[in-house]
Amino acid sequence: MKNKFNFIRIITFTVLIAISMLGCSNPSALAGVWELDRVENGSSYGIVDRFELFRNGTGNMEGTSINWSVENNRMMITAYGQAQSNDYRLTGSTLTIIYDTRTNYRAIYRRR
Repeated sequence: MKNKFNFIRIITFTVLIAISMLGCSNPSALAGVWELDRVENGSSYGIVDRFELFRNGTGNMEGTSINWSVENNRMMITAYGQAQSNDYRLTGSTLTIIYDTRTNYRAIYRRR
């Protein structure tokens, strides 16, 4: 059950990051520590509160090692042997990850 919950959190996190990366032509601009500011148009259940992305394509998400990359304006995150790809948008020190484009369900993170 715990692994299933963690996987859901990873997918949620990935979706948020990917959506936030739309328009980000420099993936290394995503490197840094990100903390959840708010969730819009949906529940915060399973949303990751804090994560760190390193320039070398690795990172840490609440104590779990992850790998990440950007391809075709989408962010790919791999954790627990599972990969998830999402659109993203990065504006200044704000990273928005959209989980559902139809309802605009998204998480907004701030760089720390």
